[in-house]
Amino acid sequence: MTGTIAELVAANPPDGIAFIAPDATLTWREYDELSSRLATAYVRAGWRPGQRLAVLLTGGALTHVAYLAAQKAGLVTVGIGPRAGDAEIAHLMRTTGASALVTRAAHRGRPARSIPAPRNEAGPISVTRVTDDRAHRLGTVGRPIPSARLRLLPPDGRIAVNGPGCTDGYDNDEAATAALIRPDGWLVTGDLGELDADGYLRVTGRATDFIIRGGHNISALAVEEAVGGHPRVAQVAVVPVPDDVLGERVCAYVVTVDSGPLSLDELRKHLDANGVSKHNWPERLVCRPELPLGTGGKVDKAALRGA
Repeated sequence: MTGTIAELVAANPPDGIAFIAPDATLTWREYDELSSRLATAYVRAGWRPGQRLAVLLTGGALTHVAYLAAQKAGLVTVGIGPRAGDAEIAHLMRTTGASALVTRAAHRGRPARSIPAPRNEAGPISVTRVTDDRAHRLGTVGRPIPSARLRLLPPDGRIAVNGPGCTDGYDNDEAATAALIRPDGWLVTGDLGELDADGYLRVTGRATDFIIRGGHNISALAVEEAVGGHPRVAQVAVVPVPDDVLGERVCAYVVTVDSGPLSLDELRKHLDANGVSKHNWPERLVCRPELPLGTGGKVDKAALRGA
């Protein structure tokens, strides 16, 4: 297995196809040449090895060009998800010490200069293939990829992974790193799973309060914090609701300060104005006079899921 992206590029035939993406189709030679040109531009602009550069792109071929260019220039890439809102972008740049942001001239319809200067710690774990039967493609998350080692931890089958795609930890956050990565180096996800007789992984639940929408983990707590910032929201609880296409969608139950109605459009305008990523916007909003409470005085989310 190659150790760097540059070594991976060198190991492939120059005229072979490296990427087929909506923004570009690139051969390995084009991938190499474009990234070298961009790396040269970084160096000529005064960047020095070890400096941190934030990259905010949409995940196509050009995103990989930007990442490889940073590696060639000796820079540390701070990847920012394309759905990140202004508040998240500012937080990530401040926390990581990134001093510049690479993006397109316009990002999501906005001029790049108006952007202030949702993590994937484990990288890819498993994949389905076009040759897999329909039941496995739709009912599982595929077989583990060759470079990933996978464990199901007792007692509940929590998924742990180890491999080159895993992060070494969070930047400048030892406590969060210790909660994510065991002393033996295994990264512990928030998902529970099982392997069938053919080696396909199926996600059976979550050990943490996450909603899985279209394969993306959404923190219910993060959504609750964002929605709870609305001046008319007194209480909020966020739960998943079933969806035939995406598996789950985000539903927020709220109690308003004045017991009056709050529209989803009104809430979204507030979230947008406060720079909250659309990734953390609820898709359903239900106003209630009160939220159900379980033993101990906490909101009974099980009751809301069954509502």
